Amino acid sequence: MSGRHASRVAGAYMVLALLWILVSDGVLVLLDVELAGPAAIIKGVAFVLVTGVVLYVAERRSAGQLAATAAEAVRSEQAAQIINEEYERIAGHLSAVLDAMPLPIVALEGDGTVVMWNTAAESTFGWSAQEVIGQTNPIVPAGSRGEYEALIGRALAGEAIRGAEIARLRKDGVMVPLRLHTAPITAEEDGRAVGIVAVFEDVTAERRMRAELADYREHLEDLVEERTTELRETNARLAEATNAKSAFLARLSHDLRTPLNSIIGFTRLLLKEMPGPINDEQRKQLAMVEGAGAHLLELINDVLDLSKIEAGRLELTFADVAVGELAEEIAALMSPLAAEKGLAWQLDVADPDVVLETDRRKVIQILANLLGNAVKFTREGSVGLSVRRDDGDVLFEVTDTGIGVPAEAQERIFQEFEQVSPDDRADGTGLGLAIAQRLAGLLHGSISLNSEPGAGSTFTLRLPLIVPEPDAGAVDTPKPLILTVDDDVDALDSYGYQFGRRGYRVVRALTGAQALERARVLHPDLIMLDIVLPDTDGLEILRALKAEAATADIPVVCASVIRLEHVPEGAEAALVKPLDESSLVSTVEQVLNASDRRQGEGRS
Repeated sequence: MSGRHASRVAGAYMVLALLWILVSDGVLVLLDVELAGPAAIIKGVAFVLVTGVVLYVAERRSAGQLAATAAEAVRSEQAAQIINEEYERIAGHLSAVLDAMPLPIVALEGDGTVVMWNTAAESTFGWSAQEVIGQTNPIVPAGSRGEYEALIGRALAGEAIRGAEIARLRKDGVMVPLRLHTAPITAEEDGRAVGIVAVFEDVTAERRMRAELADYREHLEDLVEERTTELRETNARLAEATNAKSAFLARLSHDLRTPLNSIIGFTRLLLKEMPGPINDEQRKQLAMVEGAGAHLLELINDVLDLSKIEAGRLELTFADVAVGELAEEIAALMSPLAAEKGLAWQLDVADPDVVLETDRRKVIQILANLLGNAVKFTREGSVGLSVRRDDGDVLFEVTDTGIGVPAEAQERIFQEFEQVSPDDRADGTGLGLAIAQRLAGLLHGSISLNSEPGAGSTFTLRLPLIVPEPDAGAVDTPKPLILTVDDDVDALDSYGYQFGRRGYRVVRALTGAQALERARVLHPDLIMLDIVLPDTDGLEILRALKAEAATADIPVVCASVIRLEHVPEGAEAALVKPLDESSLVSTVEQVLNASDRRQGEGRS
């Protein structure tokens, strides 16, 4: 109501009230009713005026309240509309996010009614959202109602279920193995759970993989045995083929070498004009025959060596060799070839007295091949051999200032019939380095190469100072190593035979100095020590062994042709020569067993 309307209402009320008072007072006078006088009239008029003012104020206030109420209603309606629009926007975003999730997500009210069913749930279970929203959860099989209600109860009690293994029904009747995770939906008023959100993981593929893995583990032993048998048979066939090839090459090489030697021999007789004079053209042609024959003979010899190595029929003879003597012998062979080509020869032996246990002939064959290549591929400058010790090894370094070997060819040149320079192919067979590398392996060593094109090459032959005798019964766990010390080679051979056929590894030493050096380097499991040695007393060797920390714990069994009154201090036992095999082996086994027990107690 407006202010003007309120004024009109109040004015009309006051006029009517005033007329009523005047008329009523006149009537009372005519009726001879005593009045209170003017004061009563004034009082009545004042009452009307006051009443009008009060009515005016009340009407104005009512109008203001009504206007404020109307304005508040308009504002509330607008706010509600904004809230509804924002809710719908957020709900749309949330729905899009849930539908994009790859896992099935379902929301349930407390009574199990479905209120949300995302796209992944549709594809996993087969029901669309329109089919299930507002309905009872359809994926619970009849036989799982108790489990389902228990899970619902736990979730509504506020428990967050993580990774429960369950099975649920698909629309086509197939049971799907699942892993369940839940979270409660709480009311704003009191925070109590009124529903749950369930997230499912389909573990069908995972269970299949578990089953396959279990089956694989169960049959792994059979599979390994089957594969092992196949590999054994394959290796046997390969070995048979390799042996047949090697036997063929060996026979062929032998059959070719005999007539070839005759051809070369008769050609040289003709060149020496022993049957009669020859002219220059005949000499030239005979020289070509001799060169071709010599090259073919070298090839045949290399093939024969290679076939022997592959067939395992190459015999090795290990003996003690002083590296100084070995270097001088190879220098006598190779230095004339270097001088013939105008190359400087260099020889450097750091410690000529170092003794190497190896096959002398095979080492010379390896070094002759390396030095022959150095001379062949060096046009000017020098070739040389240096020998030095490197801990438990001896290094033979063959150097040259020749054409060098490119990095990409440094591994290839150790293969059969490989050479670096095609221009020099006619000067070699391409088998020398392959044979040298394999021979080095048979000697328990290796050959390495350091080279740059145009800057020369260094081939390094690395050989161990001491080579243990092969273990006849090779197994994964190494057999005990026994160092036998005696100046009698027959005695050492006897030790090697008796210990070797029982699977022990055996190393020998002829002198006290060798015994000390090999004990330090190899640290054997036991030492058989002869008391009488050519360079020193065996008891001195025993005291020296026990005085050094590195060898003090090695058990020692003494042997002597003289019966000792007591076991020497530091030794475990003492035997009298000639040695009885059963007594020798029994004593050695007892000492080794006692040593093993002491080591076990030390570790515990």
